[in-house]
Amino acid sequence: MERTGFRHFKLQCHLTSIIGKQTIPRAELTGADSGGRLGKPACRTDCLYVARGADKFGERVEDSQCIEPGNFPLLDKPNGDLWRQLTTTYAETGCQPAAKVKGHELLSNVLQGQASFTDFIGNHIADAFARIAAVAAEDPLPVQQLIAGTRRLPSP
Repeated sequence: MERTGFRHFKLQCHLTSIIGKQTIPRAELTGADSGGRLGKPACRTDCLYVARGADKFGERVEDSQCIEPGNFPLLDKPNGDLWRQLTTTYAETGCQPAAKVKGHELLSNVLQGQASFTDFIGNHIADAFARIAAVAAEDPLPVQQLIAGTRRLPSP
C-alpha cells in the first residue's frame, strides 16, 4: 500500500499459493516474498518470525556477506526453502528486509499519534484478505457471495 495523497491510498493485492506445509510462518514468508516480487521498497509484517529473520538477513546484506547456511542459519531450518527464496528476491529487487508492525493496532493509538495510520490500515486489510482466503479454501461459494454483496465478512 502506498500513500498517494492526504487521505488516499493505492492498494495492490497479489494472490499466491503457499508451497509445502500450510503454516502461518510459511504464509507470512510467502507474503513477504510476493511483496518483494512486486517491487515494493519494504515489506511490513505483523509476524515477529519474519521480521526478526529479515533483520538477520538485512545485517548480512549491509555487511556485503553472502547469504549461506553458515552465516544465515534460517536456511537450514524447516522453512529454509522460503528463506532462501526471500533472500534471493530481495537481493534481485533491492527491496529492504521486512519491518515489524503491531498486529491488531487500536484506532485510538493511531489518533493519538502512537501508531502509523498506514500500518493500521494495511494490517487490517491484510487480516481481512486472510479471512477471505480461509473461507475460500473451505468453500468458494461464500466468497462469491461476499463479492456479490449478499454475504458479510466473517468476524476475526
